[in-house]
Amino acid sequence: MFNFFQKKTLVSDVRVGRHLETAEENTVQEFFQRRMENRLKKVLGYNWEIYFRTDEWLYYGYTKGNKKPKQYVEQLYKVKRTPLEKDFPGFAAVTGQQVRKTIGQTLQKKIPLGEYTTLVQNMDWKAKLVEDTILVDVTWTYSTDGAAETCRTFEMCLDKNHLTLVSLDEVSPSAE
Repeated sequence: MFNFFQKKTLVSDVRVGRHLETAEENTVQEFFQRRMENRLKKVLGYNWEIYFRTDEWLYYGYTKGNKKPKQYVEQLYKVKRTPLEKDFPGFAAVTGQQVRKTIGQTLQKKIPLGEYTTLVQNMDWKAKLVEDTILVDVTWTYSTDGAAETCRTFEMCLDKNHLTLVSLDEVSPSAE
């Protein structure tokens, strides 16, 4: 009974311009946050995807279903194109997966860990659009060769168009 009455809109219909009137309007920041949730696509669907564009709107949603003809969204969203293109010009290509990859590569390049055989790590991060950049708060927890865990926190600033590093600052842990 939980999901039986949920309205499902076929992605294939939206891609040809149907059901656009059902879309809920969102802000650029909401669109950005949802795209940051995207992860590596090992299977079809289950990411925030762009389906259709008009001169005024961009339509997107969270694709569900693992077979192309049966993929659907439970809620279709739209965001105004003019502010989106101004505030987040890399909107079509920049997703959470690319940001996550940039974070990992940048930290491993800028913060040498010395020689090690094994590296166990976890990166928790949160990103937001701030003017011409993507500001990322990162907590990096790691252990090399079975040593005790180290936890470090960083503020990273990335160019919002190309994800190049603008700045990287380590944040001192607060005294308790």
